[in-house]
Amino acid sequence: VSVDETLIELPAGTREPDESSEATAHRELIEETGYKAGQLTLLHQFFLSPGILDERMVLFLATDLCEVGTNREIGEEIENLVVPFADAIDMIQDGRIQDAKTIVGILSYHQLHRTELR
Repeated sequence: VSVDETLIELPAGTREPDESSEATAHRELIEETGYKAGQLTLLHQFFLSPGILDERMVLFLATDLCEVGTNREIGEEIENLVVPFADAIDMIQDGRIQDAKTIVGILSYHQLHRTELR
């Protein structure tokens, strides 16, 4: 059962059989946002709920983006939301962002680049 509310999330998706995590990230970024990454850099890996699931999340930082148009699956209801990075941090703090992978991704990036973001 999924959450029955609109969430703010980083692009994500399920790996296809024999697909690498990086290939999945490239495919899902285009599918869900309409942007292609010139480069993906591994940001973080973690288990969602290791007590009950073996699902591992693999987060990448996408850079050198170019717009190529979305390729969304039927039934996907996605609206792109672009905000300044400081606003994304505020959205975590005030509870507007509640999705775990999104929180981990934003805070991991913030930790790695905290001196550059001041």
